Amino acid sequence: LDTFVDRRDVFARNRATHNLVHKFEAFCTFVLSGLETNPHMTVLTAATRLTNIQVSVILGSDSDVDLGNAAIKSLRGFDIKCELKVISAHRSPDVLVDYLKSSKERGCKAYIAIAGMAAHLAGAVAAHSSSPVLGVPTAHSLNGLDAILSTLQMPAGVPVATFAAGTAGATNAGIFAAQMLGVSDPSMAEKMVEFKKELREKTIQKDKNLARD
Repeated sequence: LDTFVDRRDVFARNRATHNLVHKFEAFCTFVLSGLETNPHMTVLTAATRLTNIQVSVILGSDSDVDLGNAAIKSLRGFDIKCELKVISAHRSPDVLVDYLKSSKERGCKAYIAIAGMAAHLAGAVAAHSSSPVLGVPTAHSLNGLDAILSTLQMPAGVPVATFAAGTAGATNAGIFAAQMLGVSDPSMAEKMVEFKKELREKTIQKDKNLARD
């Protein structure tokens, strides 16, 4: 009884805390009842709200993570929701197909595929998706020529927009994705205009800072 009185006294002194606990208990009851009624729908709704993306960057190998980060940096510079994945077109093709389906459901509008050597990743993504695919070859062997041709030489009907091998290509792929989104998003288009202005000013400043004899 003393314990009960003490607890009532605590709640009386801190009514806000009591109300918060009560609301939290009610919320937990609501969530649990929802899970019991339809667990799949409830979990899917929560996941969708947390993980919506606009552009996905897929690496054929974790050895290409620096290029992936370059693409991600470009995308985030335009406030584009994006994510970085490592999925091999050769070693885990089934995982790639499943991911393309799930990412499409989460709103993904374009894919940046980065791979080297027999670089079939971009082509595999294009084969299993109707969304735009931007291919970035890496230069791990043959100065990147093998990856460039593997990414570039796609058959008619399965296009892959191919960029330069290396960091410049990964950076430009992110910028190009922003330009595509800007076609139907006025705010994104305005960000691109501002980006071009900043690029111009930086170039002018570099000329001013150039040491001349």
